[in-house]
Amino acid sequence: MIVPVLLVCSCKCEDAPRISSFVFEELTPSATGSIDHSDGTIHINVPEGTDLSSLSPIVSVESPGCHSLQPKSNTSQDFRTPVYYTVTNEVGEDKTYSVAVSQENTNPETMKISWQEASPLPETLGWMPAVEVNNKIYVLGGGLDETRLTGRIYIYDPVDVTWEASESILPIPRFAHAASVLNSKIYVSGGAPAAESAALKDIQVYNPVTGSWEASIQMPVERAAHGSCVLEGKLYLVGGELEEPTGNSVIGDVSVYDPSSQTWTTKAPLNIPRAYLSVEALNGKIYAAGGTTGSPYEGENVLEEYDPQTNTWTLKSAMPFKRWGMGSCAINGHLIFTAGCPIPMNPGSPSVQVFSPADNTWLSGTNLLNLRIAPAVCNWQDQIYVFGGAISPAPWPDNTNSVEIGSPAWE
Repeated sequence: MIVPVLLVCSCKCEDAPRISSFVFEELTPSATGSIDHSDGTIHINVPEGTDLSSLSPIVSVESPGCHSLQPKSNTSQDFRTPVYYTVTNEVGEDKTYSVAVSQENTNPETMKISWQEASPLPETLGWMPAVEVNNKIYVLGGGLDETRLTGRIYIYDPVDVTWEASESILPIPRFAHAASVLNSKIYVSGGAPAAESAALKDIQVYNPVTGSWEASIQMPVERAAHGSCVLEGKLYLVGGELEEPTGNSVIGDVSVYDPSSQTWTTKAPLNIPRAYLSVEALNGKIYAAGGTTGSPYEGENVLEEYDPQTNTWTLKSAMPFKRWGMGSCAINGHLIFTAGCPIPMNPGSPSVQVFSPADNTWLSGTNLLNLRIAPAVCNWQDQIYVFGGAISPAPWPDNTNSVEIGSPAWE
């Protein structure tokens, strides 16, 4: 007699663990992530203004019958910083994906800017300024990572496309400082010497010809995360914060230094005190754009214009998008504001907003190739140079060494 035997297979699934799709179906329209299996990354763009603090993605795996996922699909996550998803098969093999969400500028492009990658910074840097002197661009200090600052000066030659590091460094390493060129010398003002500290009160003066620091000037008011510019031979320091983190220490103070008499005067304050704002001088006026009024670092879309003849600030046409931590420069009668962060602790933005003071209007420029916050930006020969910056406000390890050069197409 033949006895039937029931065979039970105990084989475990050995299919490679992979995420097959990642979608925010709750958004209108829905947003689908771009998956790179080799790098284990997922990047997804969502509309400007989306609240990233509570999104519930629908995540699919390639073998749903034998693959597990953590965190689970359709569970709320905070995407203001990268979120990590791990897929595991039945034999214990796993694959982790880093998910980064950025907000895209959906405003129609009204000014074409051709962007290209350039020779990267020697180190990853963020929260620092850059200035141009005698056809060289100086990137001064900044944040290296979560705990380290630098006083190093990196000098970029846009003709030879080379980098060199100066032998002389800032007397006090710092971040969230400002820099302007006055009488062919670089005035580096304020900033913070640590992630939690009072703002600095000094101005260090650098001579590019001798490659040395010549003087230290004390400001009337300590400040970090401020803006600086030069107008009619005088140095203007605008806004900022008294301590880092910002908290409730935001100021609207405007202090002006006259190097000929070595004296300070106080001018009319900003209508809306702000830190991490962008300040530029153009055609005899000063412009203060964006910034934040304090914790929790929500960006502002305020633009103010200062008239030195009347000592008054006037509100101009508001920025299309709220931003703090932008990089800016003046070029061809326009003001260029790049990158920045829109709402608390979100990833940076690649957006470019262009203001025309002549008719008080805004244009939307071609997006940067990379999202970032607090890059160093300057103009050389009518091109926009964007150096480094952070991918997200915290932690600082997200700083980048990427450099982009933008060539605007003026009509």
